[in-house]
Amino acid sequence: MTIQNMGLLTWIMLIVVILSIIGQGWNVFVSSIFKGLDRILNSISPIARDLDKIAKDYAANNITKNVAAGFGMNV
Repeated sequence: MTIQNMGLLTWIMLIVVILSIIGQGWNVFVSSIFKGLDRILNSISPIARDLDKIAKDYAANNITKNVAAGFGMNV
């Protein structure tokens, strides 16, 4: 594919998304995106879900500690 065709493909995808938003309405469009995301996340193996939870917990705890340390507080 050439650069011009990639630009055309991008425009076509953008038009399809805009028309689907107009046709379905914003709330239905966004909820369908989240349903699809939920289906994808539910199909991921349990190990990947556990790693995701571990990473989120680690990030949340370290961000809290770093922000608290920046203000001179002990957590």
